[in-house]
Amino acid sequence: MYNGYKCAVNHDGRLTEKIATNVGVRQGCLLSPILFLILLEKVLKNMNRRRRRGIQWGLTGRLEDLEYADDLCLLAHRLSDIQGLVRDLGNAGEREGLVINQSKSFEMRVNAPRPTPLMLCGVPIAQADQITYLGSVVSGDGGSDLDVQARINKA
Repeated sequence: MYNGYKCAVNHDGRLTEKIATNVGVRQGCLLSPILFLILLEKVLKNMNRRRRRGIQWGLTGRLEDLEYADDLCLLAHRLSDIQGLVRDLGNAGEREGLVINQSKSFEMRVNAPRPTPLMLCGVPIAQADQITYLGSVVSGDGGSDLDVQARINKA
């Protein structure tokens, strides 16, 4: 589908010569999020899933991650579990040619202390007190006040 695909870069109003693109998916292509999620699902299935990590989901289930387009949110109750998920994701992704973007990665702890940073490839992940995920504001205090206010402001 992308065989022989070339692109040019617009820099200061000038287009570069066309460059062959051999990796990744085309930005703006309707299939790109689907193709990425297919690969991501393979990576997630190849992760070390021997331990029960994630958060309680229903009576007997566990929820370890949320996926949408090119976003992934890992979930866990314990720092050791989330650290293991990050490590396993990095290792499984690397085997498929994926690299976690450190500058777009952050951690948010909900109602939990932060004595030990979460690490990605030996580097601490940036910490956040709140995030916006799929249009909803998620707060580290577990409350919904910021999300409600954001929705009122948009109305």
